[in-house]
This record gives sequence, C-alpha cells and structure tokens, in this order.
Amino acid sequence: MAIILLEDMIIQLVSFLSYKRLTVKERLFRIDTISSILNETEADFVMFSVHVLKSKDDLFEITRNVHNKNVTALFELDEDRGLKGNRLYLLQKGEIKHLSNQLFSTSEGATRKNIELLSRELSEHRKFEVNGKRFLIVLCGENNILKGSTGTAEFRLQNRPDLKRLLLK
Repeated sequence: MAIILLEDMIIQLVSFLSYKRLTVKERLFRIDTISSILNETEADFVMFSVHVLKSKDDLFEITRNVHNKNVTALFELDEDRGLKGNRLYLLQKGEIKHLSNQLFSTSEGATRKNIELLSRELSEHRKFEVNGKRFLIVLCGENNILKGSTGTAEFRLQNRPDLKRLLLK
C-alpha cells in the first residue's frame, strides 16, 4: 500500500496478489478487507491494482459494504478472457459506474483506428473528478499511444493536437 499526498488530496494505492490464486474463503476475506479499507481510509481516492477482484459480483458486494460515501475508488476487472474483458469501474458517492474497456495493449495495437477509439473513450468515458481535481485514465498498454526512446516521448499520431491537449491538460 502506498499513500500519495497532493495539495488538498490524499491518494492511496493498494495492491494484492491476483485473485486467481485465492480459495473461496480467501476471496471472501479479500472482499471484507477491501470494504474495510474503503470504510476506514482517510484517502479521497483509492486505486486498486488489476486482478484484485474476481467478478463484478465481488465489486457489488464491496459497494453494499462500503458506507464511506466520501471515498472514490478505481478498479480494473478482468471479467472475460482476452483484452475486451479488462473493464474499468469507478466507485464514487456509493455508486458503481462502468467507465470503459481497455482497447489495446501493445504498440502493434496502437493503430490509427484504435487511437481514434481511445481518443473518443478518453473524451467521453475516462474522465472524472475527485475533490475538484480532474483525472483521465489510460489503461496499461494503452500508453503505447506514445513512442520514444530514453528521455523522449511523442505521440504516435503527429497530426492529433486534440489528443495531446486532452492528455496534457
């Protein structure tokens, strides 16, 4: 667990072993542990690593158990086999919202078409606020919209200043 202190905000990062290695009893204990973290934290925003929960049902169980409506939490669930199953969920003000799915994971997947899809997703589904601070989420391999070498990075699509403005606001 790590805590990041920003001006007027506390962000907590939480990581567990993959749920894939858990027994049913351990999985239920994980749900209780995550619920307790969210109920007891002083953080404004808690981000959980991928593979923390097995299913959306686990996430809904946590939502029922969390009474701290001041905390915002971000979860990435691997609901189906393959890339399309990586789904991003936000718990905010006691409600769960599906934000988006991961669109690609490699530089080969960062095609013009996929970057266009990601641009739309970023504009429409990947933005949210916590305590007046704006967040924009790029999942895992979607960082491949950038290319570069040590110390330098540039966008793969040079003719997309709108994407650059969106990411660097």
